[in-house]
Amino acid sequence: TLIRPTTTFAGKVWCIKKSIHPTQKPLLAVGDSSNDLPMLEYATIPVVVKRGNALEQLARQRKWFLI
Repeated sequence: TLIRPTTTFAGKVWCIKKSIHPTQKPLLAVGDSSNDLPMLEYATIPVVVKRGNALEQLARQRKWFLI
């Protein structure tokens, strides 16, 4: 059976739900690009790597942790 691939953007939360736990959100997620946004929003503690990009700006607005 062929399984249709998910996009990188949408696939991270799906992988967390499938591989880690279907209903429990991860405590921590770390990302560095806009492709990580769904995963960061899904996590309890979102952490963004400072790269001077749009995700960093959004993280500052939302008062997320920056490293």
